[in-house]
Amino acid sequence: MTPDLERVARAILVSIWGYEWADINDDSPKSIRDLHETCEEAARAAVTALMEVSETMSDTGGMSIAHPSVYMGGPGPIRKRDATRHFQAMLRAVLGDEG
Repeated sequence: MTPDLERVARAILVSIWGYEWADINDDSPKSIRDLHETCEEAARAAVTALMEVSETMSDTGGMSIAHPSVYMGGPGPIRKRDATRHFQAMLRAVLGDEG
């Protein structure tokens, strides 16, 4: 698990079950220890779901790449595509995937 994915898993653990990551150890009941794996799976699913970039996401990303385009009707298709590729590459890094 990458550090970024672990950060998402930790947030899920705290927000849903109220446990801190470090509070779960070998002395914890198995059902509690299994929460690490459950939260990692949930984190991976959440990040993977973001790979499907919405129109709003690509518009906003495109505007951040080509700021003057905001004044000319928004980002063009090339900037939106670039933003989508960059965002998806960052998500693949979070997931620990190559390329």
